[in-house]
Amino acid sequence: MLIPRHQGQFEFGPVAFTYFDLEKKSYVTLKTPVYNLNVERGADGGSATTMGKSDFQILGRDIRFIKTQVPEFVTSADNFYGSVWFWILSLVPFAGLVFLINYRKKHLALNSDLALVKSRKATKMARKRLDTANNLLKSGNQIGFYDEAGKAIWLYMSDKLKLPISMLTKESAVEALKNASVSSGTIDSFVSTLDQCEYARFARMDSGRSAEQVYQETVNLITKIEDEIKA
Repeated sequence: MLIPRHQGQFEFGPVAFTYFDLEKKSYVTLKTPVYNLNVERGADGGSATTMGKSDFQILGRDIRFIKTQVPEFVTSADNFYGSVWFWILSLVPFAGLVFLINYRKKHLALNSDLALVKSRKATKMARKRLDTANNLLKSGNQIGFYDEAGKAIWLYMSDKLKLPISMLTKESAVEALKNASVSSGTIDSFVSTLDQCEYARFARMDSGRSAEQVYQETVNLITKIEDEIKA
C-alpha cells in the first residue's frame, strides 16, 4: 500500500527477495527495477503530512495495518474437543437413554400385574373412603358412616390380599391374613371392627363403642395390616 504524503518526484527500489533454490542448492536473490513515482498536488491543494492511519478508509479486508498487540497462542491441551469434559458430555445422552429404557421396562413390568397394582394402591384408596366416612360422621349420618367404613375395610382387604370381592368372606379374609403372617391380635381387631360396622348397619346394635372410636380403630387396623404385610 502506497500513501503519498508530499508532492514531487520519488524513486524507490530496487526491492530484493532472497530464497533458497533447491535445484541450484544455493540462495538466489531477485531484484525489482527502480521505480519512479510522480506525485501531484491534490485537487484541494492540501498536504497529507498530517494524515494518520485513522484518516484512511479500509476498502477491503485483504490489506490491514500491522497489528502491534501481543498474540495469544492456544495449545492443543486447551481445546475442548478430545478433553475429559468432551467425552463426559458425549456419553451423558447414551447413559440417559439406557436409564430411561430400564425405567420404562420396570414400570411396564410393575403395571402389567393388575392385582399387584391394586395391592400397592390399596391403602391410598382405603384412606380416601375413610375420609368420606369421616365426613358423613361429622354431618351426623352414622348409618352412612358405618356403611362407608365397612366398604373401606372390605375393599381394602380385596385389593391388599388380591382376593376378588365376590369370593371375599370373613373366613377367607382371616385365612389370607394368616397366610400373609399378620399377627393374631391384628386379625382379632379386623374381626371386631368389621362386626361393629355390620351390627351398626344391619342390626342397629350398640356395642358400647362410639362411632368416633370405630373410625379410629378402622384407621389403626389398616395401618397395622399395611405394616405387618410389608414386614
